[in-house]
Amino acid sequence: MSGALDVQLEGPAPEVMVSNDLVRRGVIASPVLIAVCAVIWGGDGAWSCAYAIGIVLANFALAAGSMAPKVAAAVEFAKLTGGEAVIGALGDLPDLIDGVGGTRLSERYDGITYR
Repeated sequence: MSGALDVQLEGPAPEVMVSNDLVRRGVIASPVLIAVCAVIWGGDGAWSCAYAIGIVLANFALAAGSMAPKVAAAVEFAKLTGGEAVIGALGDLPDLIDGVGGTRLSERYDGITYR
C-alpha cells in the first residue's frame, strides 16, 4: 500500500536544475551587462555590476539545493511518526504551532491539500 508521502527523492532536484540553468544563463549574459555598466558608469560601474552579478549567481547556486534535504527529512519524520512535519521559519513559530503557517507534510491526506 502506498501512502500520500511515497515520493521519489533520488536524482537531481528540480529546483537545483532550474537554479543551474539560471546560473548558466547569467554567466552567458554577464559580459554584456558588465560592458553596458562600464560604458554608462565607467570602471567603477563595471566592478560594481560584476560584484552584484557574482552575489546573485552565488545565491542562486547555493540556495536552490537547500530545500531538498529539508523535504526529505520532513517526509521521513512524517512517515516514521505517522504525524505531521512542518517546514517553516523560526520567526513564524507561533503560526507553525497553530497550524496556519509553513509547509506541512502528513500521511493523513491523500495527495496535495491546500488551505
